[in-house]
Amino acid sequence: MADSKGAPNLTRGGALDALRFAAAAFIMLYHFGLEEAPRALGEIHPVFGRGFLATDFFLMLSGYILARTYGPRLAAGRLDAGGFLLRRLVRIWPAHLLVLGGFVAVVLAAGVAGVAFNNPLSFSWDRLLRQALFIHAWGFGSDPGWNSATWTLSALVVCYALFPLLWRALSAVPPWAGLVLGVSGLAVADLIARTSGADLYTLSPAIGLGRGLPLFLLGAATARFGMARPPARLAAWLLGLGGVAALVVSQTAPGWGLVSMLGLAAVILAAGTHAPHRPSKIVAEAAVISFALFITHNLVGLVWFKAFGLLPITLSEPAAWAVWAGIFPASLLASLAFHYWMDMPIQAWLKPRLARTGPAPSVSSARPLVHPA
Repeated sequence: MADSKGAPNLTRGGALDALRFAAAAFIMLYHFGLEEAPRALGEIHPVFGRGFLATDFFLMLSGYILARTYGPRLAAGRLDAGGFLLRRLVRIWPAHLLVLGGFVAVVLAAGVAGVAFNNPLSFSWDRLLRQALFIHAWGFGSDPGWNSATWTLSALVVCYALFPLLWRALSAVPPWAGLVLGVSGLAVADLIARTSGADLYTLSPAIGLGRGLPLFLLGAATARFGMARPPARLAAWLLGLGGVAALVVSQTAPGWGLVSMLGLAAVILAAGTHAPHRPSKIVAEAAVISFALFITHNLVGLVWFKAFGLLPITLSEPAAWAVWAGIFPASLLASLAFHYWMDMPIQAWLKPRLARTGPAPSVSSARPLVHPA
């Protein structure tokens, strides 16, 4: 089945799904490797200190997939902007509030038990309110704290609201011009950040909207270009390999950020152009739970490492590494439980109540396509 421009519809179980889960796993590795590992993983190899690349990938991927899924409906006038925004908010906000509630329960229980956290300011109530309102990446206050990784969702809320306007602007120009617009927007944002003495691609989560919006725009522009001019399968392979090469080489060069983002855009375009010959159910399932993995892993890590830290024994180095490694299967199991026993039942209850807001989302668009560090 094809969209209005002739590009094949996105198929689950393909390269994009595999990349999505791999990036989610890398983000989790990055978070748990910063302070919780017996030895900071960034000291072992610098690549382990660059989980923000996976965050940038997901911001861009969100723009790409939403454009591929909803762009043709917007162009045909079959999509209501208000209904679209409502569906996106309903898809991510209940899960966000559920996990925040879990954080509150853990923090209150720890207070009753007299257990202190290393960073108590991260659990201040004013930060909780900003996060519950999804405004914690909009420049209000300090770093988010609590479930800090969700700053990307906060940035994406604005991207969702602006998406119909962004798509209309991209549709008004030739696809190549839209791609130039997307790259230029990112380059300008990068220049502004550097002029201010910051790095756009590692920008503070408290002002993460400035990072998320240009990456989302580039993802949408990449989608429009790919829909109009889909490369042949061999060309897509070469494009993807070239993107990976640019990503790897740029890590060793000064001013690597923009080149890395262009490499990621090339990988996304290559991976999303052609449907897989044999879609993998395992890969599709891994992608499905990647949102749950992203939104719950910090809470699981907080409980896991605090519990082992309270043990009245000193662990040997091998035992410490074993405890650290155990967080990964624990997080995976927790994400499966959260997805199937909490998030999906809530979504099933909400779905018929949203029936009047516009066309029901397709299977590929019904789940958020985001992550972040």
